[in-house]
Amino acid sequence: MFFDIARIADHHKTPYLILENVPNIVSHDNGNTYKTILRTLKKLGYSIDEKPLIISPHNLGIPVYRPRTFFLCVRGGGSPVKIDVPKVNFKPDEISSYFRFKKTKDKSLYMSEYELKVLKMWDEFYKLIDIKTVGFPIWYNSFFEDEIDEDHQPWKKTAMRKSRELYLRNKKKIDIWRKSYENLEWVVPTHKKFEWQCGADCKGVFDGLIQFRPSGIRVKRLNYFSTLVAMNHPQIVGPIGRRLSSDETKLLQSFPKSFKPHEKRPIALKQFGNAVNVKVVEYLVKKMM
Repeated sequence: MFFDIARIADHHKTPYLILENVPNIVSHDNGNTYKTILRTLKKLGYSIDEKPLIISPHNLGIPVYRPRTFFLCVRGGGSPVKIDVPKVNFKPDEISSYFRFKKTKDKSLYMSEYELKVLKMWDEFYKLIDIKTVGFPIWYNSFFEDEIDEDHQPWKKTAMRKSRELYLRNKKKIDIWRKSYENLEWVVPTHKKFEWQCGADCKGVFDGLIQFRPSGIRVKRLNYFSTLVAMNHPQIVGPIGRRLSSDETKLLQSFPKSFKPHEKRPIALKQFGNAVNVKVVEYLVKKMM
């Protein structure tokens, strides 16, 4: 696709180009892909900074972490455009102050009975254990494993060992907890893994930003959303107990109020999840000009 873009730019002698891709394009194929892009653009007569420009909406005060590599190209030589990426310090509850959450009748945004039960279960678990700043993923199945398979990755073996140690230190309380939840036999296997990424900024699960991921349940601070990639696993804002609406996601991606997304929410979320953030591009264009 890049070479088609290069062909079109060469044909029209396009004076300015802004290209965007994922951060990993810089390291792809041991950096050869990135070098090829730079070499091709320069051959077409564009000046471009060789230092990778990686910027995210959260650098501009928008509460979403979505780093992307941008190529700012100016035809005709001259000094390349160089941009210093701003740094913004986010408060633990930045999301709550950024949005004015409204009540909605859209039931699809709220948690299902199963999701609510799973989160109540982990909320109780977090409040009964003897540590509050949990720095490792908790695997429920590891509670009962005396030996760890050596074939696992080192980070996973460490987390499994710490999960086992956590259980043994809190065995009496955890045994009562798991018995009250039918030994978690009704829980989807991936939801038996719990990741706490709030440090000491949240008192419980429902104070954070929650995500049901294929790799487990993650709870993080309400400072900013994780990357919205076609919104396959929308995050739940704990204090309001629901996911973002299409209009709220539109705000997160900096689209104007006048923009009308697809009427079907799943399609609208794919639109926004696959889009570039409007304010990020606006910021870069102004810097280029």
